[in-house]
Amino acid sequence: MCNSISALLQLLFSLTVLTLLALNIQAQMKNVNGKIYDKYPTITIVDEFIDAIVAIDEEKMKSMVIDDFGWWVKNELNPRKSLESLLRRSKYLSKNVIGFEIKNNGCAYIDALELDKNKSVNVYTYELMKGCDKNTGTDLEMPKN
Repeated sequence: MCNSISALLQLLFSLTVLTLLALNIQAQMKNVNGKIYDKYPTITIVDEFIDAIVAIDEEKMKSMVIDDFGWWVKNELNPRKSLESLLRRSKYLSKNVIGFEIKNNGCAYIDALELDKNKSVNVYTYELMKGCDKNTGTDLEMPKN
């Protein structure tokens, strides 16, 4: 009887050690797919681009983008828009929104994701567009990512 209990305890101990060893090995295996930065040169460029949108600085906006530039509008069937579309929207907002500004949301910071696969960098912004529509009197406070 004592031999069977001793054998059972030894088996449980061995299984516990094997499980802990397997978990330790698993924890050391990492698949780093990229790095996230809160300070990165492209974040400054994105900030300058947003400032150019608010200031309706068409020349600066055009100089900062590539030929096939596109921006995305959520909840639309054709979400990819052209630079000309962004310029029209910038002009409309600047002329029709009193106190028009786009500022950091405050809940999160802008970050850059550097992907190891193709050495590309994606910048994610969490902005808040504010102002008052002078045509309707509606206060605007809209998140823009």
